[in-house]
Amino acid sequence: LWLMPDADLDAVGKPLRQNFTGATVYPSLVDHLFSITRHFVLNKDAARALKASQLAAELYPDSPAASFLEGISWIINKDTTRGLASLKKSAALNPSPNQPASPGGLNNIAYQLAGVGMVDEAMLILQTAIEIYPQEANLYDSLGEFQLKKGEKAKALASYQKALATNPEFGNAAGAKEIVKKLTEELAANPARP
Repeated sequence: LWLMPDADLDAVGKPLRQNFTGATVYPSLVDHLFSITRHFVLNKDAARALKASQLAAELYPDSPAASFLEGISWIINKDTTRGLASLKKSAALNPSPNQPASPGGLNNIAYQLAGVGMVDEAMLILQTAIEIYPQEANLYDSLGEFQLKKGEKAKALASYQKALATNPEFGNAAGAKEIVKKLTEELAANPARP
């Protein structure tokens, strides 16, 4: 069995659910569903991404990858509460620092989304990541970068300041300090601008 993005997930899901129910061992299709979900996410098809990720989470409830997929899909469907719960589950199932629901993994996903023009969704991912990892300065730094891209200078300033307050020595601290200085000067010169 090979699943592709054009698969009818309802038609495929029904026999999979029936065949896997009660089984102690069954094939792993998580990688296939991961690829399908990623395809839909990056092609801005939030509804189909959610459907694929929900199938993965239902069939493989103990898979960190399936929970991660579901979390990202919920977030791009604007349900950050469910997204947060799924991402926390993924992180709990695999606490490795290199897993997808780690601070670096979520930051990476945010940049992938921004790269295809999904800056608002990228910001939601980062805001959710910050709820899980409030001591990760780089998440605030990335959020500030995206806010700046959207022209939200006051919000960007606050994010960069939070990054520096969280860890004044994080990897991009020097760059963040320069941006804070520049934004502070700009906003002081033009207080009416956001």
